[in-house]
Amino acid sequence: MAGLPTGRQALSLPFSRIKENYLKTSNGVNPVRKFNKSQKFYSRFQLDNSRTMYKKSHANFLTGFTLLETIVALGIILGGITGAFGLAIKGLSIASVSKNKLIAANLAQEGVELVRRIRDNNTIADISDGVYDASPVWTTGIGADGDCTRQYMIDVLNDTLVFYDGSKLLFSTATGLYTRTEGTVTAFQRVIEITRSPCPSFQTMAGVDAGDQLKVRSTVSWTERGVAKSVALDEILFNWR
Repeated sequence: MAGLPTGRQALSLPFSRIKENYLKTSNGVNPVRKFNKSQKFYSRFQLDNSRTMYKKSHANFLTGFTLLETIVALGIILGGITGAFGLAIKGLSIASVSKNKLIAANLAQEGVELVRRIRDNNTIADISDGVYDASPVWTTGIGADGDCTRQYMIDVLNDTLVFYDGSKLLFSTATGLYTRTEGTVTAFQRVIEITRSPCPSFQTMAGVDAGDQLKVRSTVSWTERGVAKSVALDEILFNWR
């Protein structure tokens, strides 16, 4: 098999050239397909090199596909977490607003009832001797005649109407009461407005003497997340003797 490249020469020639040289014979008959050690090494080198390149390209393809899947999965997970977190924050905010509205509504109703109690105590004191002689007058301690815009404050421990000074209600954890004298400062302010005849803005009820009725407005205000909020209740009280 003279003339065939060996060793490093075989590595520097293409495989087709080596095969062509090997298949040539002197008698012109079909050659016997045999490979020497150099040719076998070169063939195996080509095969191993092809497999290596395939594995690398295949590995790169799989790595890129896995990274894309990971990014998509992370996006879906983050989207779900962000949505759930936003809903949780919104729920807490709504719960806080609802809680404060409920407290404010109860405080406003309490203000009206405290004024009503003054009216009832005056009436009971007047008839306690068996004679109704308007002593005391049913409006005693409830503003003054002609009140239109005057503001007062009152609480369960201090059940006398006094002029409003802009102070906030205090809450006592020991008693669970909102007052002006006990507990820690809250965000709530309560204003009691008394409207009595002959105030021009007081619309009296038809069929009832103007002196036998008055209007009470109890307004509770507070600030939440920088937004001013308030709850107001109106009540007409009568001389029910």
